[in-house]
Amino acid sequence: MLKRTVSILILGGMIMLLFGGCFFLKHNVFYYPNKSDFIGAEDSFRKGKNVTLYYTDIQADTEYSFYVEGEKITPDYSEDKGYVISFKMPGNDITVSVESKRTYEKEEGKPAELSLRSFDGGGPEYTVTVSDNTIAKSDGGMRYYAGRRTYDGGSPYTVLYTFFGLREGETEVKIEARSPTGINYDEVYTLSVDAGLNVTFTLKESTKSELHYNE
Repeated sequence: MLKRTVSILILGGMIMLLFGGCFFLKHNVFYYPNKSDFIGAEDSFRKGKNVTLYYTDIQADTEYSFYVEGEKITPDYSEDKGYVISFKMPGNDITVSVESKRTYEKEEGKPAELSLRSFDGGGPEYTVTVSDNTIAKSDGGMRYYAGRRTYDGGSPYTVLYTFFGLREGETEVKIEARSPTGINYDEVYTLSVDAGLNVTFTLKESTKSELHYNE
């Protein structure tokens, strides 16, 4: 009888350790674009934890979209802490990301975008020059694929530039790509703005256009 009781106790202890270990197991959270922009951000949370984050990097004339593991969410807003992002931690690694889009009340027409590829640890860096800034202006930034960054060499990302028409006319846009790994090329585009401030691009010349794509 004593042996049976001891066996039951040992089995119960093993079950408690097994389920207790699963309960306290933590999963990683990746933040895009910067972990430091989120108050309450930790590298990992245990499964089932109710997580609350605050996004504080808020700029004027900017719209924000928030995603938890690729699914768009509608956050609350606090005057003191900014956007409030709440979710229950699942049993797997996730990504919490935010995308921003500048808004310009006085602008009309359809802008144009140039999407440039690169990667961590040696990918090209880009310089974009608009010859006549009174005709169009550009706004750009780096975006990692799927909103996730692993911080390892070779992680791919996209640099997206948006061009807004300011007045009707035509000018040139020069793209310069420079990389320590030897991925170096130049491209020149003709940028046209019509009367409705719609922007279009035409590739004029390129020294290595196969490394560039236009979406």
